[in-house]
Formats: sequence, structure tokens, C-alpha cells
Amino acid sequence: MKILHTSDWHIGRKIENIPLAQEFDLFMDWLIEVIEQQQIDLLIVAGDIFDTGMPSIAAQQQYYTSISRLANTRLQKIIMINGNHDSANFLLAPRIILSGLKTHISAGLPQEISQLILPFPEADPQVVIAAVPYLRDIDLINFFHDTAEEVDTQKNIAAFYHYIATLVEPFKDKGIPIIVTGHLFVSDSALDQIDRNDYTLGGLIDVASSQLPDVFDYYALGHVHRPWQQKQKNIFYSGNPFFMGQHDIKSGVKKGVFVIDTDDISDVKKIETPLWRQMVTFDGDFDQVCQQIASFENTGILSPAYGFAKITQYPQDRPIDQLYQQLVSLNQDNIHILKAVFPPRLSDSNLNNQDFSSLKEYSPREILEFHLDRSDYSDNSKEQILETFDELMAIYKQNSGLD
Repeated sequence: MKILHTSDWHIGRKIENIPLAQEFDLFMDWLIEVIEQQQIDLLIVAGDIFDTGMPSIAAQQQYYTSISRLANTRLQKIIMINGNHDSANFLLAPRIILSGLKTHISAGLPQEISQLILPFPEADPQVVIAAVPYLRDIDLINFFHDTAEEVDTQKNIAAFYHYIATLVEPFKDKGIPIIVTGHLFVSDSALDQIDRNDYTLGGLIDVASSQLPDVFDYYALGHVHRPWQQKQKNIFYSGNPFFMGQHDIKSGVKKGVFVIDTDDISDVKKIETPLWRQMVTFDGDFDQVCQQIASFENTGILSPAYGFAKITQYPQDRPIDQLYQQLVSLNQDNIHILKAVFPPRLSDSNLNNQDFSSLKEYSPREILEFHLDRSDYSDNSKEQILETFDELMAIYKQNSGLD
């Protein structure tokens, strides 16, 4: 039996207000081809199905269309868990209907934890999936009741996985492979400090691999946006399936999915996804960036590629708007500049004394971007802060009747 592990689809995602719907549709076309060619039986999607807990109508249509298409393949089962970007209640609402499309949704913890254990096939199991979702604080508090160590969520997450390990022991004793899912950040050493800052943003807890049980043959995890594995513990992140922002450019790792065969579960195969939309960063003074953009050749399937420009120096006698227009007018068939960052003309002392009444000319997001560009946050952290800001603004607008 073959299982395909993917995650972090982020349906409905936009980059600089441009939807990535076309990229997702191409990924789905490719995924269906892989499922048929590789004779995949089970599909695991390890969280962050949507980019936000309040997905748009267009994102919902793309989601249901994709499930319908996947259900018409050779797949016998689709197993999806919620991630930290997803609303558990939203995913669970159509759960009964989706079960008719061979789809099992695991979001939030059920009253009977044993419901997370999915032998497959049920009558004569060849593999067992422990469909552990993203563990929210409320899930852990409800599960552990008075014994929960509320101040140490890390230990509670690890303890929950040890509890799941006890539930699958009867299957393990029979030699049946055990796959467990999750949506969390597994860390191990100071070498992970940059990733820890990025992937624990907003309060998501990191868990050391040493705290997790050894009983599982494969940890199918989501949350980290690059393929990553720690074979000593059978921990695997499939990563997001295509470029979704500047942090993907920085990682330099090719996107993909993992395929596991129960005949030899230790032999994990990575299948790389095509480069549908290339994303690139241009860095240097204004003239250097202009030269980089003018000579850029797009290697992605979709055209144009998306670019980000970071200007270190520029002519002080020309308006920034004029410089920006010059950048975006270059090589437009091959590259579309989504964003250009120019350092402020004013010194810090002048900036502190300037008349801030001019801020009314800028949107709240532009002001936040200005301060983030002057901060020491990593590109991934900046992007996640802006994502959180956009989500909060969407909720505010909806509650205020502005949308």
C-alpha cells in the first residue's frame, strides 16, 4: 500500500494581494497525475488546508472542487487534519458529506480519542494512521483536565503523542506500520534557532524530537514550509507544494511530496514538484537592481515570474515613485515586480522629529511594512506578521460591515 504525504496547501493565499489560485490548480493537476502513476492508495494532508480560518468563497470552491477531483482517482482514502491557519469548526462542518467523497477530516480532538486511530483497511489493516490534528491549547486542557501543565504546552503536546502511542501498541505488536500526523514545529538544537523564531511566531510551541515517542514508523507533519526530515525519529515535513512567498526563495529547497510504501516504510521517496511560478529577489543599489531585472530570464512554467526588489542606495534627487515605476517597467514579459523596498531618505534623528500627520497618506498595512523593513525580523517572520495583520483586518472589516 502506498501513501502520499503533503501539507500546507494554504488555499486562498495571496501574495501582495495577487491570488495564487492558478498555482494551486496546476499543483492539483500534477498531484492527480502522481497519484495515478505512483498508484497511491492513501493521501495525507498535514494541515493548513486554507490560508485563513475564514476562507473566501473562491477558496472554498477550489477546496471542494479539489476534493471531488481527488475522490475520482484511484485513492481509497483522503485524510486531512487542521493546521494553525485552519478553523477546526469550519473544516468539521461538512465532515459527513465529505465522508461520501472518501475524505476523513480530523480537526480538534474528539471526545473519544480512539477515533483518531484509523486502521486501513479496517477489516485487515495493512497500515494504521493516527490522525492527530493541530493541538490547540483548548484541546490539551480539555484532554488532560486537572493534570494539564498549562504553563508547559510543550510537555503536554509530547505527552499526548505518548498517549497515542499506547493506543497503537496492539497494532505495532502485530507488525503493522504506524503513521502519525501532526502540525507543529519539531526542534532539536541551537542550529534551529532561526526556524524556531519563524515557525513559533504567534505562540506556536516547538517540541524537541527527543520528547516524542519512538513507536511511530513515520511522522507525517505539516507547518514547516520546506521538505525536511529527521530519519533518526522518522520525522518528515513535506513542506508547501509551491512558492508562496519570499521565505521560499530564501530557503533554496525544491518543493515536493513524500511517498511511503508499507512494504518498506523506511524507504521514503521524495517527488519534486515542477516550478510553476518562479519567485526571485533582486538586491543591490538602484542601478544594480535595474540590471538584474533587465537580464532576468524566467525558468518557471507560468509567466511572468514574481520579483521582490531590495534597494540599498538610490538617486536622492529623484522621487521614489518615479524610481519604482522605472523598476516595474523593465522586462515585464519575464518578471513582475510585486514589491520594492527603498531605504528612507531621512536619518533616524530627522525621522523621529518629522511631522507624523503625513501618515494619513498611507494605509495601516503600508505603515506596518515600513517598520518591518527597518526591523531585524527574518523575511519569513515579516511575512507571517503581515499575514496575521491581514487576517485581523479581514475580521475587523467583516464585523464592522466594511467588507
